[in-house]
Amino acid sequence: MSTKTLDRLINSQIHRWEKEKKARERRDESLQRRSPIITISRQVGSGGGEIGALTAKKLKYPFLDRAIVESIAERASIRQTAVETLDERARGMMEEYLRAVMKMDDLSRSEYLRQLTEVLVVAAQHGRVVILGRGAGFLLRSFPLLRVRIVCPPKIRAERIALKNSMTMREAEEMVEVIDKERALFIRNNFFMDISDATNYDLIINSEMISASHASDAIVRMFRMLYLQDRDKER
Repeated sequence: MSTKTLDRLINSQIHRWEKEKKARERRDESLQRRSPIITISRQVGSGGGEIGALTAKKLKYPFLDRAIVESIAERASIRQTAVETLDERARGMMEEYLRAVMKMDDLSRSEYLRQLTEVLVVAAQHGRVVILGRGAGFLLRSFPLLRVRIVCPPKIRAERIALKNSMTMREAEEMVEVIDKERALFIRNNFFMDISDATNYDLIINSEMISASHASDAIVRMFRMLYLQDRDKER
């Protein structure tokens, strides 16, 4: 993804949050009831990124992938603008959540993790978003969310990676092993959780025999069943 494309996506998301804030102010709407979100954890080569993007498209939600989330977290001016899209009450709730999370389970107190948490909490406060990776499902577990995990057998993932990147199978297998370990370590070191523990997710999809489109359909159906049916009835 080019820098210009990334900047355009980030600016579009910030603009959306700013518009939502103004709309809430006009309606004088309470933020007590948070809109639900979807978090997607995936194994490398499982197609989780494509599945997440399709899920967001079908729901007409923004898709925050790793590049967008990390770019906002690392750029102070953009991060501050994102925080300002919340009203005073929501910002207070965010600060309380940050303090609680940074103490929870002796969570790492690194500045980067705080920045990452801040960005994810802003997204969760606004709701109606699909977030890929970065431990979002662990960080935001007190918010209304559907936690999805996309998996696939290592051999199949290596074959996909080798084909996509013109690599040998051996190189692809090594890549799968290294990235799997890195992601598991990130979650264990920062959240003291096991990324492979099925109880940490609401829905697990094996993408070996299912297309990205069908996988995203399953996520959308479950999300609607859990969170959107009652809201649709109220309208």
